[in-house]
Amino acid sequence: ANASVTVRAWTRRGVPGASSVGPVEFHVCEGPARCLAPVVLGSLTEERAVWKTLAASIPPQGGDAFEPSALWVKALSSDPWLPEVVEVEFSSGGPKRFPLNRWLVAEGGEG
Repeated sequence: ANASVTVRAWTRRGVPGASSVGPVEFHVCEGPARCLAPVVLGSLTEERAVWKTLAASIPPQGGDAFEPSALWVKALSSDPWLPEVVEVEFSSGGPKRFPLNRWLVAEGGEG
């Protein structure tokens, strides 16, 4: 089944160095073996939320329904980022918020 998914990310405000040029991958998952293709965001700043909407193919195992219950976030840059919260929204339902509040950085990242 196909749907659209929007991933919105907010950077923690008021913390020096919290912003990042990225990129950062967001894997929206229902469980360990059922995730959507990653959504990649960059230019993660305190000034505004960053978001992207993509067409998503729901993995066939488990039927057409997909309930996001986990978010795997992977920094692809050695530029650290401090996210406050990430919100995932499907065209067929309301948003689901994932509070993060953890520093993310890729050791030996590509940036």
